[in-house]
Amino acid sequence: RARVTNFRQARWYQPSSIARGIHVICVHCPQYPENNQAAERLAVYFATTDRKASTHAVVDNDSLWTCVRDGDVAYGASGMNRHGLHVEIAGYAQQSAAEWADPFSEAAVRLAALWARGKAELYAVPVTFLDAAALQAGKAGFTTHAEVEKAFPSTGHSDPGPNFPMTRFLGYVSFYVE
Repeated sequence: RARVTNFRQARWYQPSSIARGIHVICVHCPQYPENNQAAERLAVYFATTDRKASTHAVVDNDSLWTCVRDGDVAYGASGMNRHGLHVEIAGYAQQSAAEWADPFSEAAVRLAALWARGKAELYAVPVTFLDAAALQAGKAGFTTHAEVEKAFPSTGHSDPGPNFPMTRFLGYVSFYVE
C-alpha cells in the first residue's frame, strides 16, 4: 500500500501568483536507484541541490513527495516548465522493458499514474501522448522529458528512456480517471 508523504519545497522553482495554464504532464526518471527510500531522498536532493532543477512530484514504489506546488513553476524540462507539471519516477533511462515491468517499477508507475490522474482531472489534461511536434503545436496531454528535449533542445536529456511503458502508464491514468 502506497504512503503519500508530506510536501518538501524544492530549492529551485519560480513562484507564480497567476494561473499557469497547465496543459501538459511530463514524465521523467531521475537516474536514481530503485529503492523504497528514493522519493524521500530525491525530495531532499531537490530541496538542497545547487543544480537549478526541480519537479512537482517524486515517486518510488511506495511513496510520493511533492516538491513544487502546482501553481509554481518547476525547473523540470526547459520549454515546458511554464505550462507543465513534472513527475519523476525512480529509475534509469537505460532500463529495459523488463526492468520497467519489475515489481518495483510497476508499483512506481502505478503510483505516478494515480498522481497524474488527479492532475489530469483538475486541469482537464487529456490522456493522450504528445510527441515533439504536438508539443511545438501547443497541444495538451502527456509527454516525456525526451520529447520536450526534441521539441525545445536545451539539456540533452532522454529520460525516462525508450523502454518506459508510456502506453501502460497512460492506460493506468485512464483507468483511474474512469
